[in-house]
Formats: sequence, structure tokens, C-alpha cells
Amino acid sequence: MPRINVLPEEVRNYISCGEVIESPYSVVKELVENALDSGASRIDVKALDAGLSFISVTDNGSGIAYDELPLAVAPFATSKIKCKNDISQVRSLGFRGEALASVCNVAALKIFSSVADGVAGGMIYREGGREIDYRKFACPKGTTVEVRKLFFNAPVRKRFLKSPKYMNGEILRIVQEYALSRPDVVFSLRIDDKNYFNDLDASDDERARVLKIFGFENADYAEIANPVMGLRCFAYPLEYKSSRRWQFIFVNKRPITNSAFLKAAENAFEGYLPRGKHPPLFIYMTASSGIIDVNVHPAKREIRFQSPRTFYQMVYDVLRNKYSKNKMAVYPGKPEIPGDSAAPPPALPLQGADAPKTTGAMIYTQGHCAAAAHTGAEGRKPEAPDAGIRWDNFRYVGKSHGKFLIFSTPDAIHIMDFHAAAERINYEKIKLKITSGNIAAQKLLVPVEVKLDASEIDALKENSAFLVKLGLALKYSIRSVFVQSLPAGFSGLEKDMLEKISACLIDGKKHNDIFESLADRAVKIIACHMSPRAGDDIRAHEAEAFIGELKKCSEPLRCPHGRPVMFTIPVSKMDLVLRR
Repeated sequence: MPRINVLPEEVRNYISCGEVIESPYSVVKELVENALDSGASRIDVKALDAGLSFISVTDNGSGIAYDELPLAVAPFATSKIKCKNDISQVRSLGFRGEALASVCNVAALKIFSSVADGVAGGMIYREGGREIDYRKFACPKGTTVEVRKLFFNAPVRKRFLKSPKYMNGEILRIVQEYALSRPDVVFSLRIDDKNYFNDLDASDDERARVLKIFGFENADYAEIANPVMGLRCFAYPLEYKSSRRWQFIFVNKRPITNSAFLKAAENAFEGYLPRGKHPPLFIYMTASSGIIDVNVHPAKREIRFQSPRTFYQMVYDVLRNKYSKNKMAVYPGKPEIPGDSAAPPPALPLQGADAPKTTGAMIYTQGHCAAAAHTGAEGRKPEAPDAGIRWDNFRYVGKSHGKFLIFSTPDAIHIMDFHAAAERINYEKIKLKITSGNIAAQKLLVPVEVKLDASEIDALKENSAFLVKLGLALKYSIRSVFVQSLPAGFSGLEKDMLEKISACLIDGKKHNDIFESLADRAVKIIACHMSPRAGDDIRAHEAEAFIGELKKCSEPLRCPHGRPVMFTIPVSKMDLVLRR
């Protein structure tokens, strides 16, 4: 074995750089954090060639004294902490003293800074860790940091960078994050020849900053606070997206990543938004320094919480209370009727401070369904709702495409997804039986063997007590599960059902998912598998029975997963389309 040696300083610095400076957007992040820590009220960011050729960050903060410039680029030199105890109380964004030293090792770096207008400032220039120039220099109060030739001496690192388009997008996102976290600071960003949000005025209103950056209007607002922690949420559910890229978390004005918080938000919105859709969400947390630890990640993107479950529950509770299941549910796609060129019907008035900005979506409520159209670029108006669904007036007309049931009422045609309807009915029946403790189980004459992997079997075994309450009696072996009984009325697909239930149990364990009962998730899966599917034969009396059963449900127009059960076409709409 080779002898143990102490690494040379050059190698140590290079390793440290690899932890802090991953790419050009890491440089932008560190420089913007330094600018904010200096008390700047304005920060200007520029980048060329995805930040590889040139990055510049200029601020009007407190500046760096001329004689401290060499210290500013030295490793582990900082003005933000002085002793070990300061780390647990740190409120600044940066504190390690590694950023500028790390940048110097893999780039050409110039700093121009002055502590006051009219006072001679200084300039220092370092390249690849070597000092090239250091002298007095006339410049306004504040600091400008210029970074050129990033990774010029690290060709391997350059080869593993992502595309320029991706890196430009990440630079934009980094500046967006800090602009959102600090609406009191004016930001500007120029990437190559394109300017971004030049009109970001200083404000104390986070909603105004969100509007300027993303164009989202009419935020739903919710908050909760106690002496040691607080939470404010701004959500835009009618602007929902297919990814979580428009969801941001800030703790003490520090942007962080936390998958568990986002999972809490996802669970809170379940049944309110379509499956797989995520609302733009901006979570602002405050916490006393004694209950968080920011010294757990080199880039400080993650924070350790002394009592994580308390914070997770806060996120879930504040959003779940805001979007309880008695609120309107949002579903994609205003139904298009070919040839509709008639004038739109009168707009639906939205009442109160929480009235959302309308978007291209269908809004279904228990009493009515209405189209909410995007009032922005498309310029459409929401449709007026019908007078409300009167279940006693439903008359079965027929079946279409093997998966839809058609009903008629005096003032509308209703198209039902019978699988979604059956899911809702079965879900509420099973929940009621679990609550009363008398769910019926169907014992199998011959147990059904289902092969699963070890983690799936362990998840089922650990939760066997409530699986029995669901009517699932299982016997376990090393590589298989034997199904001995099923919920009454269950129609096959045991393997698929057990795989899904075990996946939700594993997922809940992995994410510390304390918000939604695992039993509830399992009930949804069982209800789905008990329900008729597309192509199944539905007789007229069975179709009519759906109406009677839905009438008893607490949420008849949504399946347990949040999909719509039916949509309605008013006769007045058909008259317009058909020129009646």
C-alpha cells in the first residue's frame, strides 16, 4: 500500500473547489449570496457563453476594504463567523469562506470594491490560484466580481458539464430564487444578449415579485405562526404544471431543496388537482436558529431540522386546510365542441379575496360544473354554471366507447366515466366499513401466490394489521405472498394490487409520510381494483344504480384520485353550437 501523505495545498484547494463550484450557476449562486450578505439593495448579474466565458455580479453593498482583498480570496477567510458557536446561530447565507478561494483555483477572478463613495477602493486579480495583480482602484461603493475562463485548467470538469441551454436555465433559476427570497432587493439579469426582469422594483410584497417574474396573479394565501417558527404559503392552483419546477421553499430567506416538504404539499392538494399536476407554490418559512442546522451541505442547499415532522406537518396542515375537499376541484381541458364560433356566455362571477385567476381548466363542484377559461393570453371568459345537478332527474340514455355512460336531465346531457364513478362509490363504502369495523372479507378456497421482492414483502408484513382490516389476509414466505382473503367484491389482479400497495407503503416510509394515512392510500388502490373497467359490460339497471349510489357520496363528482366522474353539457350550450 502507498505511504500516507498530507496533500499539497494546491490539491486540497482543488478538491474543495469541486465540492462548492460544480458549474457556472454555482458561481452565480455564491456571488449573489455574498452580495446579499453585504447588505446590497441592488444586484446586477451578467453571464456570457453559459457563464464559462464571463460572469459578473455587481452590488451596492458594504464593500471590501482594500487591505482585506487578499483575505477575501483566501480559503476559510470570512467576516460572517468568528468561533464555533457562531455556526449554530448564523443568519447569513454564506459563512464557510470557501467560495471566492474555490473560484480562484479554476478561473480568472477580478474583484473591484470600495467601502464608500469617494474613498479609494481596490482591485485584486487572481488566476488559477496565483495572484496576478493587486492595487488601489477608483470605484463606487460596493463590489463587482468578474469571473472569466471558468474551468480553464480543469478540462475533465468541462467535459462533464451539461448543455449551454441547461446551464443558462439554471443561472436564471438561481437568480429567480434569490429575487423571490428577497423582494426588497432590486435584481437584474443579462445572459448573452437577453435581459431578464429589468423591472424588478424593491418591495416587501412577495406576491408582487412572483407576478413580475412569472406572471402569476391572484395568489391563494395561507399562513401559520408560533413563537419559534412561522410559515407563509402562496399557491396558484389554477396555473398548475406537470413538474415541480415552479415550487420554491425558503427558510429564513434561504432557498433550499426539501423533497419531504414538496411531498407534503402534493398530499395536501390530492383530490383538488389532477393526478401528476403541481401548482406553482412559494413557501416562506421562518425558524429560530436553534432548531435548524445549515452546516450540512457544502452548497448550503439542504437544512437539517431539529423536529422535521413538526415542519412537515405545518406545510401539510396549512395547505390542506386551505384546499379541503369541499373546495372546487380543478381538471384539465375545457371540452371542445367543433364549430363553436358563437359568442361566449356571460362570465361567472368569482367572489371574495380568494377568487382565483381563471385558466384553461374545467372546474367541477358538487353542485355544478363550469368551465374556467384563461383570461390572459387567450382572452376567454369563464362559462356560467348550470343551476346544479339534480340527481333525481337523471335518465339513462346509453353507453359510449365502452367506458362512458350517458345520462339526460331536462337541462343538460351528462357523460360519466363509470370506472371513476365506481371507484368513488367503492372507496366511500370501504372507508365506512373500516370506520364501523365490519368490512367483509372473501376467503379464497385456494390461496393465490404472488411473487414479490424482499422489500415489498417486508412492507406488507410490517403493516399486516391494517391490511387485515381492509379484508386482505396474507401469508408470507421468503419470495412470495399467499393471498388468503380479499375484500368482498374484489375482481382479480392480486399481483398488481399488492405491488401498488407495497409501493405506497415503502414510499410513505421513505418520505416520512405522516400526512396521509397509509390505510387511505391502500383503500384507494383496492377501490380501483374492485371497480369495473373500460370494456366491461354495464347493464341499464347497473348504470341507473350508479346515480343512486353517487347521490349518497360525500364527493360524488371526483374519484378518490381526484379525476372527474362526469362533465355536463348544458342544453343552452348545445343550442348555441347547433344554431337553435
